[in-house]
Parts: sequence; structure tokens; C-alpha cells
Amino acid sequence: MAKHWNKIRLTLLTLGIIALILMIYQIGPGIIFNEIKSLGFALIIIFIPYLISYSFDTLGWRATLGENKNKLSFLNLFLSRCAGEAVNYITPFAFVGGEPVKAYILKRFHIPLVQGLASVVIAKTTLVISEIIFILMGLILAVFKIEGSGPLLSVSLLLLLGGIIAIGLFFLAQKRGLFMGTLSQLERFKIKFQILKTREEKIRSLDQAISNFYNHDQKGFYQSITFSLFGWFAGAFEIYALLYFLGIPIGISEAIIIEGIASIVKSAAFFIPGAIGAQEGGNLLIFAAFGLAASTGITFSLVRRIRELLLIGGGLLVLSKHEIKVSSQSPLSEKETSAAGV
Repeated sequence: MAKHWNKIRLTLLTLGIIALILMIYQIGPGIIFNEIKSLGFALIIIFIPYLISYSFDTLGWRATLGENKNKLSFLNLFLSRCAGEAVNYITPFAFVGGEPVKAYILKRFHIPLVQGLASVVIAKTTLVISEIIFILMGLILAVFKIEGSGPLLSVSLLLLLGGIIAIGLFFLAQKRGLFMGTLSQLERFKIKFQILKTREEKIRSLDQAISNFYNHDQKGFYQSITFSLFGWFAGAFEIYALLYFLGIPIGISEAIIIEGIASIVKSAAFFIPGAIGAQEGGNLLIFAAFGLAASTGITFSLVRRIRELLLIGGGLLVLSKHEIKVSSQSPLSEKETSAAGV
């Protein structure tokens, strides 16, 4: 099953790369190169909002750690998040594979694995909730800012509603016992995972840790959502800065719209590694809705790809420091998983 899924994702990745190459070829590599070259040293400045966004996301994660948040510095938590997100980009697990890695690194700072796993599940939930709030704001602004945007907004709204339903069900499942509930459903359909069955007590403890947070740390819950929401606004400012240095000044409201709809496209293409091709195509449609050139849309996409590569590189350095090995089959090697007590 895993091998079959990997083949599908490899095929989608290949098609995405081909689509990206065709888009670049159609627009003109020279035009795109000149736009990126025109940024000069401003390219470094443009990365600053992204670091700010990442910092807010880290603070959002920190708020879910409860009494454990003082066991490591902000920098170490920031680097741990970099490592996990790097795994999310390079493994076939979309935005899930890097979460156990984050929890495992936290264990190095004397945070119990169960508490670490609970924090990454909760932080992922609050991040998505804040994303939905941000997207909704963007779509409301789009109604007044983009003329003739009916089809684009209709599709975006449909995808947003799907996301709201999904995160709502996910949140309720956590409140009722996500992992034990999943194990019970597997057993109901006579699907057995012995590795989960033998760790039933730890899984029960994980569900309890998540439930305790929601029931007793509402302040941390809302803080996490707030910090993550600030992170999305910082991402919008990244768009504002990029277009400013390209000589295409736009308002903050337009930047919020672009960031909101772009995040919908990226989330909808989660099954494609890195959303390659789909993300670029979506950006072209978004920029076209604002009457901006296709070359600007691709330049925007490629600049974001550059900082993603920097993130992956930095994250892999962190993994190397902690001597964590990541394969295409599992976020942790068998030896490390056993050592972690998973």
C-alpha cells in the first residue's frame, strides 16, 4: 500500500515538474530571470517577513506546550520546527510526516514524547484554524477588490468550506480521543496494526494529554491561534514586499487576498509533493485576477521556492545535528523510533 502510494506521489511530482517547466517556457525563461535579477539584494530583505512568519508559528507551537515550554529556548524550538517542516517537504507524508520528528527532537530537551506529540497535533490544529480565519478575511476583501472574480471566489469558498468541515471533525475527534478512536475503527473493520496494539497505553496517554490541553489550557489554545494568525499576516507582507521591489506596488488588502487564496491552492494540492506545478498554476490565476503579468506570478512562485529550499537545507542540518535519519518510508528509523519509546 505504501509503495503504491509512493508511486502515485512520484508520478504527480513528475507531472508537476513538467507543468512548471512548461509554464516557465511559455512565459520565457529570460523574462523570469530578469525579474528575479532585478530584485538584487532586496531578495534578502524579502526573506525577512518569512522568518517573522515562521517565528510567529513557532510561538504558536510554544503556546501548546503548557508547563513544558520553558524547558527549551525559542531558538531551539524554532530549529526543531525547521527540521520537522523539512521532513514534510521531502517525504511522502504531505504535512504529517514531520510532526513525529518535531516531537522526537523535543524529547532531547527532556519533554516527554507523549507531551511533544500532543503539542504538534494541537499546534497543527490551531495553525489550520488560524489559516481558515485568514482565508475568510481574504475572501471577504476579494469581494470588494476583484471585479469579475466570481468563479475564482466560488471555488475558493467551496474549498474553504471543505476545510472548515475537515478541521471541525478533526477537532471533535481530538476531544473524544483521536488515536484510540482510530484504533477502535481499525479493529472494527478487522484491520490490525500490531505495533499500535502493543502501544495502546501510550496512545491512550496521548489522547488524554490532548484532551487535558483543550479542557484546562484555553488561554494557550487561543494564544496559539493568535500567534499563528499573525504568522499569516507576515506572509501577506512578504507578498507586499516582493511586489514592491518588483515595481508593482499593491495594498496590504490585496496582499492578504493573494496569500489567502494561494494557501487554499497549496492546501488543496497536499497530495503533490511540495504542491509543485499546482502552486505555480494557482498563483498565475490569482495574479491574472489582479491584472498582473504571468511573469510576475511565476517570479513570485520561484522566489518562494528558493526560500523553501533554504528551509529544507537548514532543517536537514538540524536533523543531522540530532543524528535523526529520515527515509521515504518513515519519518524515523526503526532504531530511533524504538529508542524514543513510540
